[in-house]
Amino acid sequence: MELRGTKLASLETPQQQPKTVISGRIQNVSQGGACLQSDRPIPVSSLVRCEIVVPGTGAAIPTLMQVRWIQRNSISGGYTIALQFLL
Repeated sequence: MELRGTKLASLETPQQQPKTVISGRIQNVSQGGACLQSDRPIPVSSLVRCEIVVPGTGAAIPTLMQVRWIQRNSISGGYTIALQFLL
């Protein structure tokens, strides 16, 4: 499955700053969250408004997630990102 998301601005971030967009393939999903493979990093503890795209349907499931940890992949150069479901 594919995940698309937008990092929500924190209270310290000026509202004029461009939105951070994240996308990637979900490596695995569980009751508590999902593990994402992405080309770009996103800071730990960030809140992300996400859509999980259901393959072959054009439907997307909206959810709110928080970045729990991130790890750079030395072979692919991408990132593994652990996201926790909040909604």
